[in-house]
Amino acid sequence: MTRVGPARPGAPTLVCFPHAGSGASTFWRWRQQFQVSAEIVAVQLPGREDRMAESRFTTLEPLLEALADALADLTTRRYAFFGHSMGALVSFELTRLLRRRGLPLPRFLAVSGLPAPQVLSASAPGDDAELKALLHQLGYLDAETAADPDSAALLGAMLPLLRDDLTVAATYRYRPEAPLPCPVLAFGGDADPVAAPDDVRAWKAQAAGEFEGTIVPGGHFYLFEPESPVLATLYARLADGSEEPA
Repeated sequence: MTRVGPARPGAPTLVCFPHAGSGASTFWRWRQQFQVSAEIVAVQLPGREDRMAESRFTTLEPLLEALADALADLTTRRYAFFGHSMGALVSFELTRLLRRRGLPLPRFLAVSGLPAPQVLSASAPGDDAELKALLHQLGYLDAETAADPDSAALLGAMLPLLRDDLTVAATYRYRPEAPLPCPVLAFGGDADPVAAPDDVRAWKAQAAGEFEGTIVPGGHFYLFEPESPVLATLYARLADGSEEPA
């Protein structure tokens, strides 16, 4: 885990789970957005950035067990989960695992850029050419970047990581459980080829109570546009002290 702070004593904690092929640095710019109102804990999975030498996970269950152990102390605080794309899947199933362990649940679960798990259908990752085509489709990679030698070298190092992360999603099998008692917030881009608006709204089935589905302009990486309204929503939710852990 990587703490992106500082935060005032007693501030709520937002635990952030990055998308496939990325790491904790994805959330560094959120530091200025939240300032001292919340502690941002960005989850750093093995095999990337400062954990590059560690073996990566290719299935979800052992990853969840490791995360539940690592984050157990955080559940004693006021905390919430946010996950984008693969991170949404990880944060959702981690919340269900914490419930099975009898631990306090997040004040809310916010998921982004992913179909609801009961309708999710992820394909096994293909060869490098197919992965590059996927990145292009998602708006992450353009022709100019792909042709740049330095960018190409970074891309070559990224593809194995992306392949393993996509394998986590491709081997996932949804198992029905009772809807979550904590509020569920689902976000998506209206032009996202991965998560269509109706599939984002389908997260409602995972909420026993409050659900909020928000579709905004943009593609799969709408979240990282400066004008994205997601941060404002998360900020307001974290600042609201009326909700207690489930």
